[in-house]
Amino acid sequence: MFPDSCQGYRHQLQGESYYSKSPGLNPRYLVRSAYGNGSTLDLSGDTNSTTSLEIHTAEAFTSFTWNDSPLSVNQGADGIWRGEIKGPPTLSPSQITNWTYADSLPEVAPDYDDSTWVVANRTFTVNPNIVYPDYTGLYNLYMQDYGFFVGSLLFRGHFMGTGNETGIDLSLSAGTNGAGAVWVSVDLDTADHRSMDSI
Repeated sequence: MFPDSCQGYRHQLQGESYYSKSPGLNPRYLVRSAYGNGSTLDLSGDTNSTTSLEIHTAEAFTSFTWNDSPLSVNQGADGIWRGEIKGPPTLSPSQITNWTYADSLPEVAPDYDDSTWVVANRTFTVNPNIVYPDYTGLYNLYMQDYGFFVGSLLFRGHFMGTGNETGIDLSLSAGTNGAGAVWVSVDLDTADHRSMDSI
């Protein structure tokens, strides 16, 4: 590309901003910036392989850098500086073996010890923005009433079944873009990632 003042290509020359002396660059990949630093023109950009470079610029610049590394260039009789930009080094990724893992949600296991958790047994709320004013549950589970205000929140509930249960009724409100999931007897029974306002 050959950026010029009409294209708004801008560089810094001796601490001042100039549009009239913009350098012309002819690389085969992306040039991100060009800044004057005395007689040095500092260039930055991206390449995915070694490529040639032509620089058309003011006579004040006699040395050049590319991504903070000196560029080896020669000036032709036509005043154009020509050189080469090295591509990125070839990487040889290390082989990762002996993988290990950790359970990121041990709280869903039936034998998880929740004895030190805050007991959610409040039957009232001080929340002025009650989402479900007519909820029929016995206990209030608004997280703010238990001292939690941000982040993911987990509740664990226990009941002694009779064998005749056919379902469970839950009301969830996690804000405009929240999400909720319910595990029953360890199995991920439902997971809803819609806005809670739509449930």
